[in-house]
Amino acid sequence: MGRRFVPVHSFPQAIALGTLWGWMPCGLVYSVLIWAMAAGGADRGAVLMMVFGLGTLPNLALMGLVGGGLAASLQHPWLRAGAGVVVIGLGILNVTHVFWIL
Repeated sequence: MGRRFVPVHSFPQAIALGTLWGWMPCGLVYSVLIWAMAAGGADRGAVLMMVFGLGTLPNLALMGLVGGGLAASLQHPWLRAGAGVVVIGLGILNVTHVFWIL
C-alpha cells in the first residue's frame, strides 16, 4: 500500500506514508508489549506503552528532520570511502580480537 506514496513529494504524502509505516512490525515494540502485558493491569500496561512512545518520539522526530540532509551528505565520495575504511578496519579488529581470544 505504501508504494503509491513513494517517492514523497508533499507533506500529506509524508503523513500518509508515515501512518502506514506505523503498522510495520518492530521488535523493540514487541518486547515492550510483553512488559506491558506483565505490568499487572491494563492501566499500567497502557502507561508503559505511552511512556515508551513518548520516549522514542524525540529520536524519531530528530532522525526525520536530519535524514534529508544526511542522505545528501552521504553522497560525497570521500565520506563513502572513509566509511568503507572504517568498516574494513573494524572487521580486521574483530578478526584479530577473535584470534587473540583463542
